[in-house]
Amino acid sequence: MKLYRLLFDKINELYKNSPELHEHRDVTLELLKNKAEGKDPPPTQEKDDRPIVVVAVGHSRKGDSGATTWDGSTNEHRYNLQIATQLCELLEESELVKPVLLSNYGGKTYSQAIRWLSDKVNSLGTVALVVELHFNSAGNPKAKGSEFLFWHSSQKGAQFAQHFSQKMTDFFPTLVERGPKPIKSGQRGALFLRKLAPVCLLLEPFFGSSASDWKIFKSTRGKSDLVRCYFEAIVESVL
Repeated sequence: MKLYRLLFDKINELYKNSPELHEHRDVTLELLKNKAEGKDPPPTQEKDDRPIVVVAVGHSRKGDSGATTWDGSTNEHRYNLQIATQLCELLEESELVKPVLLSNYGGKTYSQAIRWLSDKVNSLGTVALVVELHFNSAGNPKAKGSEFLFWHSSQKGAQFAQHFSQKMTDFFPTLVERGPKPIKSGQRGALFLRKLAPVCLLLEPFFGSSASDWKIFKSTRGKSDLVRCYFEAIVESVL
């Protein structure tokens, strides 16, 4: 311990005029003390530098469940919560990105919910991508297919939306491809796509109001393929 005391005094002297480095001094002294007492140094925590991807479930505001499917068996929030949960599990298992699932928005109105979502995303630090999961619906039962909405002036948004669209074609070759859809102020989804700082996409993989679309995506295989499709599109976009 005599050697530790000598080093302790010497290190204190070196750091005396550098208060901004006292945190480093304390770490060094702690290591020296542990060494003198025969203790193993504490394990160092590895920095998690994986890209952060937010998977948000559309219509997560209290009292808002979104559209219902053609047969009335489920709604957007219930369906996409299942998809989002499985997707985040797959992303976490891959260790390629750091997924954050958001499925219970604050706020009483839509604009308040988007403001809450924006604040939540901003609190996470640098986020590579935000996707909000939906499915489409229309009064015309013949409307069908997938589309991916992005803010019209976002170059990365356009690139990512195109990649998602291509992945949907790869996984669901019989599905109508409506393609990427640029959104401007006043259009559906504009507030979400404009308000949040990171690259944002609004995912509409099928029309729940279409009997033929819903036949594909209500099946276990359809759900599994959709999760895998989203997984590959996200990983390949942000890495």
